Order: sequence, then structure tokens, then C-alpha cells
Amino acid sequence: MITKRKTISEQQSVLHQESEVLYRTMIEAAPVSIMAIRDGRFFSVNPAGCRMLGYSDPDELIGIAVLDIVAPESRE
Repeated sequence: MITKRKTISEQQSVLHQESEVLYRTMIEAAPVSIMAIRDGRFFSVNPAGCRMLGYSDPDELIGIAVLDIVAPESRE
């Protein structure tokens, strides 16, 4: 019984990892901007979102406050 549970758990882990890779690949390859924001800061940005905002690397945006890249007259 324990061996069966362990096998099922290992299979679920592999499926989760494969799912994560597929998700990441789809987001990275998407031709449209996809951005995740948490607490007003960029948490994740795909390459298309990066290009749209004029950055060369998505890591440049991670952690930056969204309002920091918005023109002052447009912040409201």
C-alpha cells in the first residue's frame, strides 16, 4: 500500500513538473504581453511584455513598481 502511494505521489510530481514547463514555454512564446503584478510591482513579465515596455530583458522589470514606468500625468 505504501509503495503504491509513493508511486502515485512520484507520478503526480512528474506531471506537475511537466505542467510547469509547458506553462512557462507557452507564456515565454506568447506573441502578446503577459504581465503579473503583485502588490503594485511586476512579478512576472514575458518577452513580448518586455518589448512592449521598451526593456530588453524581463528581469529588468521584476520588482519595479508599475507606477514607476507610468508617466506622472497618466498615473491617476
